Amino acid sequence: MSAFVVNKIHIDLIVQSVLHGTEDGEHEAWMDKLLRQDIARYLQGDGVFTDELGQCLLDQNVRSVLYRYNGDESMIPDYAKQPYRFEPLPFRPTIVELLKALDCYEYQSCESPDWEGSSAYRIVQSIRRHIIRCLPGYDEAPWSWGD
Repeated sequence: MSAFVVNKIHIDLIVQSVLHGTEDGEHEAWMDKLLRQDIARYLQGDGVFTDELGQCLLDQNVRSVLYRYNGDESMIPDYAKQPYRFEPLPFRPTIVELLKALDCYEYQSCESPDWEGSSAYRIVQSIRRHIIRCLPGYDEAPWSWGD
């Protein structure tokens, strides 16, 4: 398996989606607030939420790549060696685009042996659980089948 550090825009897209949802999601303000509160539990810093969230995701991605390539610093792009600063994007992804961005991020960030215990893992799972509930038709689908 190979791994790479995702582009900064990739991290910005995930962070922006937490703040503003997706292009086609049926978002409720209270759900977005709950998602941000859930994610905030896993962040350690005292700075701006967007920067903390992005830094957490980027740090795990870098850890994964360094683990995969035996600490080879040449695999880490310059932007990943600087403090992360969120930059809003001029678009919002669709739910499917965000889910795929999360899959890509997770694939690139899962190499370290403690991935499933990391804050980044819990954050990605929280975003995924939240965004799936925003899929059109989710609320109308049966909760339980049978009988």
